[in-house]
Amino acid sequence: MFAKKDSKKNAALDGLSLTPGVSVLETEKGTVLFDGRQGRYFQLNELGLIVVKSLQQSMGVDAIVQRVVKAYDVDPQTADADVRAFLAHIKELGVAV
Repeated sequence: MFAKKDSKKNAALDGLSLTPGVSVLETEKGTVLFDGRQGRYFQLNELGLIVVKSLQQSMGVDAIVQRVVKAYDVDPQTADADVRAFLAHIKELGVAV
């Protein structure tokens, strides 16, 4: 029963990539996602940067979670929740599809 639910969660977020026209820009003040289609930008924190770079490498949710666990020495459940929340947010904003 849980495997089906997890599969649906993964299917909704696995395979995401940055929307065409969205770029990652490193500035003096940090890293941003720039949506050239709408002239909007979004500041990334350290977690966001790891997730976005992982998306650019075509990594799936589980692999991104493992990367976050290693980078921050955080428990897998917290990393999973944070990664999924971030992915859902950038999808909702239209900067990932």
